[in-house]
Formats: sequence, structure tokens, C-alpha cells
Amino acid sequence: LPELGLEMPHIAAASDFSRIPIIGWIASKAGAFFVKRGEAKKDPNLSKNLSMITQSPTFIEVFIEGKRSRHRTFLAPKTGFLRCLAESNCNYIVLPMTINYEDLPDQTSLLNEANGNRGGEMSLSALMNWSIQAF
Repeated sequence: LPELGLEMPHIAAASDFSRIPIIGWIASKAGAFFVKRGEAKKDPNLSKNLSMITQSPTFIEVFIEGKRSRHRTFLAPKTGFLRCLAESNCNYIVLPMTINYEDLPDQTSLLNEANGNRGGEMSLSALMNWSIQAF
């Protein structure tokens, strides 16, 4: 992105990522901020993080559906992030987009999660196993 004159985006990531050793630290240093999702209540840190991040013009990457949706079905959008943006009384440009994948190493787990089964806990060993399968 620096080649295009663009800053790296701040990424809204699930708070689970912050607890993965090394990965959480790297993500934080790379500009990620962590959001508690699925608790059906407002995350007080989200407003604080957004106000700090948006003090100067920047890009924010967020997956509104709040979960991986690469299994080609639609998920209901989570509105908390957008509500937080609206309540800040600042101007934002929202650019909807999609990224499609054809073949995924974790396709089975995605389908299980889409069917309502709880996904496995995030861990460094699970990430390493996934990386080996992916490459």
C-alpha cells in the first residue's frame, strides 16, 4: 500500500486474536484494534479506539458480518460497529466490498460454524496447523 501512497488500514479484529501469543502483539503493532463481539451489548472500548484512530484521516477495515462468510452464504450484519460510527458525529465514507475464495483449507470448520456449531478456540498451534495446510 505505501507504493500507492496509502496508509495501512487499522483492522477491527475479534478480541480472541488479542489473546494469541505473538500474533496478538504483532496485530496490535500493525494497527489492529480488538472488538468484543457477540455479547449483545455495547463494547465501551470500541468508541474509545475509534476516537483515537480517527483523529486524523485514516482507513479502517472491518467485516460487518462479524464472522467469516467465505462459505458463500449470507450472514446477518452486526450493526454495533456502524452504530458506533454514527454516534461519533463524524463523517465517514463506507465502501462495501467482498472478497471471495474458491478453495479453503478451513472450509469444513466454516461450514460447521455456519450451521451454528461453536468454532474452536483460537491458538498459535491451530494457526500453525492451518498455515501448513494452506501452503
